[in-house]
Amino acid sequence: MDFVSSTNGKSAEERINVILLGFDATSRMNFLRTMPKSNAYLLKNLSAIVMEGYTKVAENTLPNVIPVLSGHTLGEFKRKCMDLGADSGSVHVDECPFIWKRFSTNGFRTGFAEDDVGIGIFNMNWRHAFEKPPTDYYLRPFSNLMQAKQSSGDGQCYGTRLSFKVLLDNLENTAVTLKNHPFFHFTWATKLSHNNPNHLALGDIPLLRFLRFMHRDGHLNRTVLVLMSDHGSRLDGIRSTSQGKVEDRMPLFYLVPPPWFATRFPTAYQNLKANSDKLTSAFDLHETLLDLMDLSRLDNLEGRDVNADEISSRQRKASSLFQPISHNRTCLRAGIPLHWCVCRGDSVQRPMVDVESEEVQSAVRYAVDTMNYHLRWQHSCATLTLQKTTDAFYIDFESKEKLGSADEKPADGDTDKFTILRLSFTTLPGEGAFEASLVRGVVKGSWLLAEKVVRTNEYGDQSHCVDQDFKEFCYCT
Repeated sequence: MDFVSSTNGKSAEERINVILLGFDATSRMNFLRTMPKSNAYLLKNLSAIVMEGYTKVAENTLPNVIPVLSGHTLGEFKRKCMDLGADSGSVHVDECPFIWKRFSTNGFRTGFAEDDVGIGIFNMNWRHAFEKPPTDYYLRPFSNLMQAKQSSGDGQCYGTRLSFKVLLDNLENTAVTLKNHPFFHFTWATKLSHNNPNHLALGDIPLLRFLRFMHRDGHLNRTVLVLMSDHGSRLDGIRSTSQGKVEDRMPLFYLVPPPWFATRFPTAYQNLKANSDKLTSAFDLHETLLDLMDLSRLDNLEGRDVNADEISSRQRKASSLFQPISHNRTCLRAGIPLHWCVCRGDSVQRPMVDVESEEVQSAVRYAVDTMNYHLRWQHSCATLTLQKTTDAFYIDFESKEKLGSADEKPADGDTDKFTILRLSFTTLPGEGAFEASLVRGVVKGSWLLAEKVVRTNEYGDQSHCVDQDFKEFCYCT
């Protein structure tokens, strides 16, 4: 470390910059395919740690980013700090427990930047999410103006510059300006990859040049750089394939520690490397950020409770990536609802089953009925009917943990073994494609959703007549 001063009583050695650089809708595999030059530099020149077991915890961007920034599920986050009775135009999240507030309290400068303000992480769901700038450096006013005045072509560029390059330039300027002061910066690139996973290739050379600049000028000597995503591609053709189903669930996550980190914190570094093939989630990344906010926490890892699985198997147990994580960790223990679980340590997938069987048809009817129930007060939306069941298979789970989403309360009693029916289907009107995981209910012949029904193709303008909460299901009449 070479900061010349310290703040809040922390020594220079205990302070380090943290940069989260997020790529919307980017699986680890698509990063390998489309950014080969940047990937090679990260691995060979920067000794990046690749978290191969990192799994998403929810469907789309907001509920996958909120756990990183707050340590809570989206449901917990809303209950903690939001007016749940307000309409989206009057909801503000200024009082919510974002991690950049904790960094600020600990003497860090903070920054938040994203390029696609029209579908920004927070403003897509709440039109005026922040009444005041949430961080010391906030790029949204600039991005608003650039999008209104300088956006060109398919929206990838501001004038003659790729919008992704603008974000990287902003990070470079931040690193230079704050070279003697620790900072936390969260940057989210949406335009590059949101609409087409192949467009990510446009950012390979800009990212490579950014990495070279940060390395050459010594900024990575005092910075932990995290490259991450919320999920893989959710709404294009690949999503309907077996490969696409897995990639959607396993987003990008690389962590680049400073070159001195392994020597200064050998136990933490060895744990980090060992955890690269373990099951991890956004909740673990949040815990890791807390450690990076105060590196003195890494001197006493043995004294921290990390894997008390036998004590409370029902509860989510987040773990810093600098602590040892068990090979036997389950999805629900990591905060991953079973619908998103791809870990075969939790489950065994059986062969495909006949989609015309009564068992499958009763399950898919229940899923469609649930979608229509969700729309019951949306009188501008058509009643959905089943068009086709495209595939179905059973997954046998062995667990003593709760079913349902991470926001739901545990069911009564432990269940050692249970089976999920995961199916894909399309509906009319609109030919919407959906995926659902269901379990048998207590009443004979009944079903329960293990997680909400999720859409797997674009709804475009079909849902223009409703708010964001209903767009996935609604076909406007």
